[in-house]
Amino acid sequence: MKFPKAEYERRFDAARTLMAERGLDALLLTNHQNINYYGGITSILAGLPGAYGTVRPLLVLLPRTGDPAIVVQFADFGNAQANSWIEDVRCWYDLPFTPQIVAETLRDKGLKNGRIGMELSLEFHLAIPYNDFVALQQALPDAKFVDAAELVWAQRMIKSEAEVERVRNAAQITARSLIACLPRVEEGMTEREVAKTIAVTLLQNGADKVNYVSSIAGDGTYDRFCQLPTDRVVRNGELLWCDLSAIYRDYCSDMSSFVVIGKPTEQQKRYADLARDVHLKAVQFMRPGILGRDVMEFVGKCYADAGFNWNFKIGRCGHGVGLELAEQPSVDAFCNIVLQPGMTLAFEPAILAESGVFDMEEDILITADGCEVLGPVWPR
Repeated sequence: MKFPKAEYERRFDAARTLMAERGLDALLLTNHQNINYYGGITSILAGLPGAYGTVRPLLVLLPRTGDPAIVVQFADFGNAQANSWIEDVRCWYDLPFTPQIVAETLRDKGLKNGRIGMELSLEFHLAIPYNDFVALQQALPDAKFVDAAELVWAQRMIKSEAEVERVRNAAQITARSLIACLPRVEEGMTEREVAKTIAVTLLQNGADKVNYVSSIAGDGTYDRFCQLPTDRVVRNGELLWCDLSAIYRDYCSDMSSFVVIGKPTEQQKRYADLARDVHLKAVQFMRPGILGRDVMEFVGKCYADAGFNWNFKIGRCGHGVGLELAEQPSVDAFCNIVLQPGMTLAFEPAILAESGVFDMEEDILITADGCEVLGPVWPR
């Protein structure tokens, strides 16, 4: 198991309380990170990028009363028995997947007339084909399948101490790698070479996997900041910006940093100083009890007070980070979620300009009386 059994039992008990509050009889989960969170199992056969997709779905059933169950294809039966805390493991054999065994499990658990919560919104996607979801509804015509995404995120947004430690490790590995690699970037290196150097360093510093490393340089190209690195050569005077994510024991970092090759221009220095000033002020502002939208408003006010029209219009200035590099809450202008101790956030109130992306994204923990930067990148 990835955590002690007591950690999973605590999550199950908390889910039952939330189900009772919302009038649900069970949760039926398909998303691979939710399977990991509640069931403690991951698989190369389900949900990993570049792997087998959803050919062999894993599902976890958490009833409000009674014992939980895992439904897996035969290839993952031994994995589930060995690595999950859940003892009731149901197995199906023939491909392609059909929902028959899921319907049978729900009937066995007394849920044929139940109100079943599933992952139907808030950045979740069902990890079974839509037609199979429809067939499951048809197989259990007296059951009602409803959205439970908010319930799941209510739990996953607040990290336990054990989870926080893993996010902290991922963040510190990432910060060390950026601090070590970026000063070594030289004119003539390609974006791809820079990204490869950082990726290798992440693994050398203790990352289990590299989620991705992006790097971009060159005037007029910074609005492509989501593209993967290319063979473009970095030139003197250019700002090279890197955005990256490392995975440590299943938990992600999401961070970024930049370096100017040679001597920075006055504009680059001015934008870097302004972005740093706003970032550090906002870190001091963040604390339990305020709304996510309060942070977004504060960042905009800081830039406005400095006479700058904040132009990094990605819709938000931060988001949750944990089992996924982008989780709830979304720290945007409409976020009514109250910041609470145990939330881990990737914070990025950047400036976008022709001469660079001025952003050193940091991963932050909301604490009892403020926040902690888990892996500092901006110079203090």
